[in-house]
Amino acid sequence: MVDIKYFLLNKEEDYIRQDMYLCTALLDSGEKQTCWSRLCVKQESAQNHIAGLRIFISEEACLSYESRQWDIGSLIMDEDILIEDKLLMYAKYQVMELGDSSDYLLEGVTGRYMWLVAVNLPDNGIQPFLPEIQIFFQADSWLSLLPEIYRKHSKEDNFLFRYLSIFQWIYYDMSKKIEETPSMLYPPLADMETLEWLAGWFDIDDRMVWSREQMVYLIENGSRLCSIRGTREYIEEMIRLFTGYTPFIVEYYQTGGYKTDMRKTNLLEMLYGENAYAVTILLPQAAIGGRQEVAVLRRIIRSSAPADVDCRLVVLEPYIYLDYYSYIGINSWLSDDKDMALNENTLTGNRL
Repeated sequence: MVDIKYFLLNKEEDYIRQDMYLCTALLDSGEKQTCWSRLCVKQESAQNHIAGLRIFISEEACLSYESRQWDIGSLIMDEDILIEDKLLMYAKYQVMELGDSSDYLLEGVTGRYMWLVAVNLPDNGIQPFLPEIQIFFQADSWLSLLPEIYRKHSKEDNFLFRYLSIFQWIYYDMSKKIEETPSMLYPPLADMETLEWLAGWFDIDDRMVWSREQMVYLIENGSRLCSIRGTREYIEEMIRLFTGYTPFIVEYYQTGGYKTDMRKTNLLEMLYGENAYAVTILLPQAAIGGRQEVAVLRRIIRSSAPADVDCRLVVLEPYIYLDYYSYIGINSWLSDDKDMALNENTLTGNRL
């Protein structure tokens, strides 16, 4: 594939929105009789997409309407003029009206300036999106690589030109995908589908519950995380990534020094387990959402720990219960005495 030029429209400043219409800025190819070759629209979803496109072409940057000259670029961006009036002014410059599709070959569309109007954006409560539109022009045809006899007719009238264009663009798309393969494997640039595929390389479970940022972190740190999988450090990091909170982890051996009598032994075993493979994970209530989040967190903990380890998740309540999970500075606090007002009389701790 030889020289190909294109415009890429994917930013807020590339468009102006009026009612249910989306207009592009004026595109200047830089020379007259420019041959526009192809137009691609990246659709967001079946519910939020462009339902139609009108293409306008002009050799001059001005248009004439009702004996008055208008600068096309300024007219497009003028929000004081209704879009219905603009479409009347554009009428004689319209060369194509495209339906609900994502890829078009622009046969016989020539001219220096182009602008587009997207119509019939859905009005069903969905926030309108900014489409990504790519417009190719001045693309050298494969026909130019054949002997002169195959180019005896003009491009617009040549069936062979139109026929080869189909395979030329298929080849172009395939070549671009091959060129972009390294960047697709770079997590910050990959789409969510590719991230989920890459996550399979590191045996990451419950891929659907992780956000894009979390998934990127897991993949970028995949080698390191695999090397510590099954350890206390790994469990702590996975919980912190999912909840945003660092958990308190109590292993069975840590309670041994406190088992000085039978009562304390029974209490500690009730709280932290009865065998050497018991691990208790404590998290503040603010770190846990609803039941669904708790269930997901339990699965993450289960897949993070060795198979023979008994992991229990405890959600700390902001109350003090004797002989239960109450920790000073974590889910309970000691505070200074404060004066109290009773019947407009201030009573201090000493007077009480």
